[in-house]
Amino acid sequence: MSKTLAQRFWSYVEKTPHCWIWNGCQKTGYGAIGTGNSTVDRAHRVSWRLHFGDIPKDLCVCHHCDNPLCVRPEHLFLGTRNSNNKDMQRKGRSRYNANPRRGEHHGGAKLTDANIKAIRTAYAARRPSLRELAVEYGVGSAAIFNILHSIHYRTASDRPASAKLTYNDAVAIRARYLVPPVLLDDLASQYGVTKTTICRIVNNRGWRHV
Repeated sequence: MSKTLAQRFWSYVEKTPHCWIWNGCQKTGYGAIGTGNSTVDRAHRVSWRLHFGDIPKDLCVCHHCDNPLCVRPEHLFLGTRNSNNKDMQRKGRSRYNANPRRGEHHGGAKLTDANIKAIRTAYAARRPSLRELAVEYGVGSAAIFNILHSIHYRTASDRPASAKLTYNDAVAIRARYLVPPVLLDDLASQYGVTKTTICRIVNNRGWRHV
């Protein structure tokens, strides 16, 4: 017997003391779920419909918490597309914002830059489970995964002007280091930098904005 939309929806939701994190498929940074007849909708919109009913055609489902993976009904509200865009700009999320706020300065940030560094350092040192770190810091496992793989939670700093590596290089180096076995010497040789540079990157002493 096939599962209902609600059953499939809740199977992908992880409830934390703050947000309810979507751990299923993602599309353009938001949770996504098939709703029947080959259609896919954003998970937070489905959450709204499950809890409150239909969404008026001229309104969007927005986040008070500013976390696109959150589906907690108390964190959702209805707004026009125009009000949603203004909310994005106010919180520094708009790509057109002249001074976007990142890391701990982001409108929806629940972790500080120090928290992010501590999470990455702890994972590199003792390899705790994502769930352990999530419980310790009061976020979802998906958030921890994103931090460790540098998908989100970049700090507010910009790339150093003298850097020899690109942003993508630093992301790739950290990602490879998190999947052992890999040697610092091998990474240094591959990217044409010193072992010290690689060490600084993987231990978050350099390229902290990544």
